[in-house]
Amino acid sequence: MKWLRSLCALGLVIFLGFTHVPFSVATHSLPQRYDLLPYSEQTHVLGQEVLRIKTIRRKYSSSLLRVEPSQTGNRIALGSLPFFYQPEQPIVPMDTFRIPLRDNETIAYIKTTSMDVIKMQVGDIPLEIAQKPILITDQNIVSVNDPDELKLSSDMDSMNPTIRASEITHTFPSKNLQFIISGDSLDRYAQVTCFPVFLLKGDMYIVQSYTFEMGVTSRFVSSSVKTTKNAIIVSPDEYKEAAQELQTIQEKRGFASKVVLLSELDGIEPLDAPSYPSTAGFLDVSIYSKPHSKYDYTVAFRLRAYLKKAVENEESRVSDDFWRCCN
Repeated sequence: MKWLRSLCALGLVIFLGFTHVPFSVATHSLPQRYDLLPYSEQTHVLGQEVLRIKTIRRKYSSSLLRVEPSQTGNRIALGSLPFFYQPEQPIVPMDTFRIPLRDNETIAYIKTTSMDVIKMQVGDIPLEIAQKPILITDQNIVSVNDPDELKLSSDMDSMNPTIRASEITHTFPSKNLQFIISGDSLDRYAQVTCFPVFLLKGDMYIVQSYTFEMGVTSRFVSSSVKTTKNAIIVSPDEYKEAAQELQTIQEKRGFASKVVLLSELDGIEPLDAPSYPSTAGFLDVSIYSKPHSKYDYTVAFRLRAYLKKAVENEESRVSDDFWRCCN
């Protein structure tokens, strides 16, 4: 009897390891709105007139939902949609599509206006999590006796490749929408990504239909306020003379230019890293794995702080001039 039970268990493992397991439609809830899910809005251009509004609809079939076993856990799949990989998070499906743009147009914003969602319990199934990228460079090739190499290996071995669905304590993905504008003057488009599946505390939320609103505006700035032509030239201290030559060229072209040396940024409090959706999870990659390990992130974040302050000061000055001319 023992050998028979072992054979049955082996057959079950083989079945689960090589078969896509669909979900039962009977376990679905009725479609409704869930406030715990993100209703995202992404703004691209502020302060310009919206020329036209476009409605975008996307539909998904829960009958195409399935569990897809991998070597380290399970992935939630939906039809032929590609997977979304965010380091240290479960692997879920994503929907990516293009919206054509005219040559003189750009997007002001895209926002979520409605979602029809059904809920299903997935319990404690182990879900594969996406790993941080490990880049192979010359710096990674070290002696096996090197303590840093052993530390890195130990850190990799300690990473948990799976997470139980019931252990997901925050809604993932945290946003349901993101886009970038790409292409050239002959073929410009917005590439939009949205997420039809969300996970939280052992439950799965499947979007049956999305409705998005997209505002389109002009690519060219139109304003009644007189704009200024300013230029900031950021330079390492050793290239000060070259920077000053560039400043002279810019001023001859009508720009009010200023040279800022990197040493002048030392006393500035650096800003936090930008929270771009497409880079979430990658900003804290181990220093051993960064492709540009000599890149000074602190200086970059100080420069962000300096430029942010410069833009705010310029906007304040233009606003004051506009107020004086109108009152």
